[in-house]
Amino acid sequence: MMYSTTADDEVQVSHATNPFPIDLDFHKTLDGLPSTSFIPFSVSRLSSARLVWRNSAIARDVDLSSFDYCLPHVADRDTVYRNEWRTFNAERYGGQRIVNNGGGVRCAIR
Repeated sequence: MMYSTTADDEVQVSHATNPFPIDLDFHKTLDGLPSTSFIPFSVSRLSSARLVWRNSAIARDVDLSSFDYCLPHVADRDTVYRNEWRTFNAERYGGQRIVNNGGGVRCAIR
């Protein structure tokens, strides 16, 4: 399942083949959430991403090139990234009585 945003910040959902050979039913929960549950943010493709570790039991047939995106930091060199951008969505958390952080960006949903 892919999540993307429109110009009006509406989250669009498209169902795709699960890239993992195990059943991940997280989409059943996400499908019921309103678009306000997510915060869109832009990430750039890394120039030379490297895999440190892989659990081949669950990621045998996963296209790892779809995971080589990162949120650029102002201190990063320009050569770290390609000029390819995608919009991902972070989980929204916080609020007026807690901390109004907007989104976690610890993980991304595309």
